[in-house]
Amino acid sequence: MFGLFQGDDKIDAGELGFAEEPTVSPAGVYQIRVRVIEAKDLSAINSFSLYQSLVSFSWKTNVESGDRLPNAIAKVRLNRDGFKTEKRKTAVEKETATPLWNQQFYFDGVDVAEGELEACTITITACDKSRIGSDRVIGTCDLNLAAVYQEEGHELWQEWLTLTDQSQRRQGSQGQVCVCVSVLRAGDEPAVHGDGEDDDGGLGLGAPPAADNVKPKTYLLKAQLYSGRDLPRMDRFGRAGVDAYLKLQCGSAKPVRSRSKTSRSPDWNQEVLMRLVVPPGKGGLASLPPLKMSLMDYDLGRTDDHIASKTVGFRELITNPQEFQQPRWYSFYGGPREMELKWFTKVSKLAKRMNAGYIEGSAYRGRVLMSMKLIEETDWNKGTVRPKQKIPSVLDNLGKEWPVYLHAEVYSLELNQSRHVGSRATVSFNIGLNSLKSPSKTLRSEGKALGKECYANFNYRLSPMRIKLPTPFEGPLAGQGAPDLFIDVSVGGKRIGYCRVPCSRLMPVNEEVEGGPHNPPPSEEDWKIQGWFQLHADAIGDHKRGESRRAEHVKPVGQVLLRINLCGSTVTKLEARSLSPEELEAQEDEESDNDDIEKAPGEEGRDARAARIEKRMEAREERMGEDTCKIDALRTVKYMLQAQVYQAKNLPAGDAQGASDPFAVIRCGRSKAETHVCKATTNPAWFREMLMEVELPVVPAPRPKKQSKKQARMGVEEDSSDEEGDEDE
Repeated sequence: MFGLFQGDDKIDAGELGFAEEPTVSPAGVYQIRVRVIEAKDLSAINSFSLYQSLVSFSWKTNVESGDRLPNAIAKVRLNRDGFKTEKRKTAVEKETATPLWNQQFYFDGVDVAEGELEACTITITACDKSRIGSDRVIGTCDLNLAAVYQEEGHELWQEWLTLTDQSQRRQGSQGQVCVCVSVLRAGDEPAVHGDGEDDDGGLGLGAPPAADNVKPKTYLLKAQLYSGRDLPRMDRFGRAGVDAYLKLQCGSAKPVRSRSKTSRSPDWNQEVLMRLVVPPGKGGLASLPPLKMSLMDYDLGRTDDHIASKTVGFRELITNPQEFQQPRWYSFYGGPREMELKWFTKVSKLAKRMNAGYIEGSAYRGRVLMSMKLIEETDWNKGTVRPKQKIPSVLDNLGKEWPVYLHAEVYSLELNQSRHVGSRATVSFNIGLNSLKSPSKTLRSEGKALGKECYANFNYRLSPMRIKLPTPFEGPLAGQGAPDLFIDVSVGGKRIGYCRVPCSRLMPVNEEVEGGPHNPPPSEEDWKIQGWFQLHADAIGDHKRGESRRAEHVKPVGQVLLRINLCGSTVTKLEARSLSPEELEAQEDEESDNDDIEKAPGEEGRDARAARIEKRMEAREERMGEDTCKIDALRTVKYMLQAQVYQAKNLPAGDAQGASDPFAVIRCGRSKAETHVCKATTNPAWFREMLMEVELPVVPAPRPKKQSKKQARMGVEEDSSDEEGDEDE
């Protein structure tokens, strides 16, 4: 193998500037400070060179000028997925290759969620100012803010960055620029340099890099794009409703994309090649933003619609190359499906950030089958790596789908500080394009001081839901190609909270159920997942006006007590196959007909919808043989809870006089206990010990996984060897 990985030796990630351990940037409001000090070795750029075009028999644009100096200007852009690009620029230094700007720019109020700082990139561009038309780009450099935040003091101080031409028209270094970049979260103190003097004082610049240390490297990202499945409808008209293509992009590098296919299950079967010109030093591979894979909808005459995105870090591509070189399914998540089709509505910023892939999505938006590998371009492989326009399909092996059944039991629901007392609540399970809903139950109040908290006891076993599980079915990667399970809680027909469960947690599929996979597990220990699931607020569908969508999105709203399990048949697993193009086309036509029925007005549309629902229910009853049924509540055990309540400080004032009458309430299950009231204070002191009897449901631990004969024999051999070692000692 050539490129980054030769033989069995892998390049250490630390040699490329990566930190020893990957870290996740915390949530908060950040301030970005960018100070552009000076540049060197800049060249003037001509829009077109007739002489070079005639000599090389090719159209030469944006070439270096040898008879003049540039009118240098530096531009700073804050690129953030889901938001408009913020731009700043310096003054123009006329006719000089070594401009001195020494200007500082601020980007305030960058509010990000946990891990979303990786979506923010600072792009520094040196340009040759033009009197007519747009400025001509000399070179650019990208800095990922998450990498800068991991530096000491959360900053790059007087760092020389190498500029490169991402358009590939000019090779090598295009000059260097000296910058200071700081990424400060609310509460962080900026670093002090020198003898405590302000940053605007003496510069004391470090030495620029040596001439042999500015040569950039070129990496080739070769990706095989095979197929996409379960894409949402993005256009109101047309049978498919989407012209899907996949785009790969990274910072200011030139993006690449596949062909567009008019289908919700497109088959591209082609290769794409993206060139990454990476400068040495701090602006190298470790400072690049993650590779972004975006599902797009092509629209003629207007901006293409964004379906969803997923990111892959270069650390993973380098340290685990085998994981990405084999074709695998990548699931995409974002805002609710078909939210772009609603009339007189605007997609919120939170939904755009979900679609960007840096905030946990609240709905499934499709999956893509692809593979990729990163190659370093050298002198002996330059020009030999080219993308293929047509590659063979791998759906015969990786497109197989195993029909399995999802079993679920819903026991109890608790909501915190809500105003839904007396309303009807339902719990639904969504995996892929399949959905299963429980009967509704009335929410009851906890009473007294906890009047806004409510609960409902369901105690239902839902009818089994048939889903198609994509490959792989077994092994350590089982369930990674399948979409996640979304557990939604709706009140009054509106979703107020959800929980996301990875499909890999439901693996392996239970194949030993008596009577067939449509029967539930016989014993409590056979259920794969059971217990309380924390619910997060749905800040898109149930947004409260005047509150931040991002802060509301991460706020817990309650919990639900469930049991979930997947059951399948070994025979159907061996007979699993992929859908043919004719079957996929027929499935899309049926979905389009259903969409037309949903939109049909008048009595004709209502009768058609009722007939379709009745036909679906009859087919389901015939297939399942049973419906949703009532079950007994979980067995409960009584405990004695001992709680010691001491004091609280800096409580908000609840009275007009600037004080409150606080008391504390402890709730566990349906049992509650209260302290006494402290009058007219915001710093109450109770210092009380309370004993209360609580009754909690018993959730048994799942049965341990059975070992194979080989594993059991190896375990016995290991135990015997350990015993022999102990005897020898």
